[in-house]
Amino acid sequence: MRPVSIRFRFLRDLVLLALLMGGAALLVFWVASRRAIRTHSASIIRQTLETTERELDSFFDPVGLSLQVARGWGESGALSLMAPSDVVGAEAAEAAVRERLVERFIAVVRQLPRISSLLVADETGREFMLLHTARGFEVWQTRPREDGGFERRRTWSDWNAPPESRLDYDPLVRPWFNGAMENLRRSEGTGRGAALYWTEPYTFFTTHDPGITASIAMRDPAGRAQVVGFDILLADISEFTRSLRVGQRGKIVVMTTDDLVVGLPGDARFADPEVRRAAYLREPHEIGLDLARDATRAFGDAVVKAIQENRSPEGLTVRFQSLDEAWWGEAREFSLAPDRRLRIAVVVPEAELLGDIAAQRLTFAGILAALLLVGVWRAIVLGRTLSRPVEQLVAQSDRIGRGDLSPPQPIATDISEVQRLAAAHERMRESLRSLMRLERDLQIARQIQQSTLPRTLPALDGFDLAAWNEPAEETGGDTFDVIAVEGEGAARAVLLLADATGHGIGPALAATQIRAMLRMAVRLGADLADVARHLNEQLLADLPDNRFITAWLGEVDARAGTIASFSAGQGPILIYRAALGAFERRSADAPPFGVVDDMAVNVAAPVALERGDLFIVISDGFYEARDAAGEQFGPARVERTIASHAGASAAAIIAAVREAVDAFTHSKRADDDRTIIVIRRTG
Repeated sequence: MRPVSIRFRFLRDLVLLALLMGGAALLVFWVASRRAIRTHSASIIRQTLETTERELDSFFDPVGLSLQVARGWGESGALSLMAPSDVVGAEAAEAAVRERLVERFIAVVRQLPRISSLLVADETGREFMLLHTARGFEVWQTRPREDGGFERRRTWSDWNAPPESRLDYDPLVRPWFNGAMENLRRSEGTGRGAALYWTEPYTFFTTHDPGITASIAMRDPAGRAQVVGFDILLADISEFTRSLRVGQRGKIVVMTTDDLVVGLPGDARFADPEVRRAAYLREPHEIGLDLARDATRAFGDAVVKAIQENRSPEGLTVRFQSLDEAWWGEAREFSLAPDRRLRIAVVVPEAELLGDIAAQRLTFAGILAALLLVGVWRAIVLGRTLSRPVEQLVAQSDRIGRGDLSPPQPIATDISEVQRLAAAHERMRESLRSLMRLERDLQIARQIQQSTLPRTLPALDGFDLAAWNEPAEETGGDTFDVIAVEGEGAARAVLLLADATGHGIGPALAATQIRAMLRMAVRLGADLADVARHLNEQLLADLPDNRFITAWLGEVDARAGTIASFSAGQGPILIYRAALGAFERRSADAPPFGVVDDMAVNVAAPVALERGDLFIVISDGFYEARDAAGEQFGPARVERTIASHAGASAAAIIAAVREAVDAFTHSKRADDDRTIIVIRRTG
């Protein structure tokens, strides 16, 4: 790394700090504004949804109430389509029924203008329809023909109007009739009246207008089934939805659950009634409502994501892109009946929600830029003040480095830190002799630590074991051990590879401690799970804060040809399958020892090794070895090296890995301790 002056470093770091703080402040402001926008949009949209639901309730509820009243009439026999017995002739019978039902229903249709037509039909196929048109009222009556089928006739409300028209029509196959009859059949025997039935939106047979029909069935005193239905035009629903407003450019669309439009938004494109008529029961993209299409997709994606994350999809306010800008929206289902729902979608452009937030962002950014300039100027001044005495201190350090331990020249500065640094230089000069003695002590500590490592490894039938350790300094935080469980020529052995944080005297003591505790636990006959738990408890009590030990514990069963292991933060563990010529990687089973209390210890099922298979545990000193450019040796090179020597002995594989790392780093002194254990299945 190219050296830089303290003046430049101070200026660079201060500017970087100012940029980071400014960026963080901008980020916080941006996040807060986004949260405010989300909250504000959700509030506006949900208020609009609630208003829309209330308005739709007020739109549809009178229809249901009127049908409930009509059911009472039907059950009393007042809606019978059979002429009185004293009326003679088919024409006279039809006229009598027509006059009676017109008199009863004309007021209902006039009071509820949203009802475009009223229908009464019975199970014989007779039907009466009162249709409200722009020219007034007209009546359609259907009766069975003598030769089979049905005949339908139309009559103007002005009974002296032009002649009637006729056509073939079967009321018994209409969706409103069959749906209401099905509800009647379900209700019989329950003691409750039949439920109200709403059809899917469809095109009316008579007027060819798109609409929806609400119907209800009952039985008259003679037991004859009757159905009363009210037709509602989708045009009337759209007149209602087009009148609703959400801000300046917000939209409300009502659709079926199959995403067919039944209520259009307030949009100039749909000002013409014929254009609206052509738009009903079409998907949004077919009528140019790209906004509704994009909103529907966004809602669908949000619902799927919520379900995948085990969250409720209700009340999701989503942000999406449409028409080259950002929008916020929400969709909610509106229930007409348990089996019939509509979907209300409300969207509003984000630009309307931002308001003055964008200007506030620019103002805030300008203030931060001004503060940054002031900070740069102060950094230049402070850099000059600090750099002069520091340069003098550097000269003194060079003198001490050359072995000149004579008293230094005083440094003229009023900066207390520099004064303390100068005093530290003097103490350092006087401490050099002590440091030289300490160096000798460290060499002795290294010899002691190395003597604790096993000089020979136990022999296991069918297995070849090898291990190696090298500390980065005189003493290190890495260690390993191989303990025979059943004596010489053992059938089982317990293995350890541990890596204490850091390197030096402290980590060396911690590594020695875990090795001693392991040997005691093995002598007491503890299994791997108990050993791991006891090690964690003891190290949690002994290690200082921010210190921990990563460790791998293994048990080789030579008879079974398996290795059971548990890794506390040590990984990856490599398993080379000779038959496949491929590696398996296993990550750590738990956090390092000394980090968490009550650590869960789950020892996985033993790994079975076949002839030629390898089980390798390596400390991070190998993986993180760097070349002159700073590139790490990495797991991939380790695996390639092992794979190319997979047929060699365990010791030869370790030698190959060491040689590969030395060649990669050009034999540069290790920055971290290096330890490796190789277990090879030979039979």
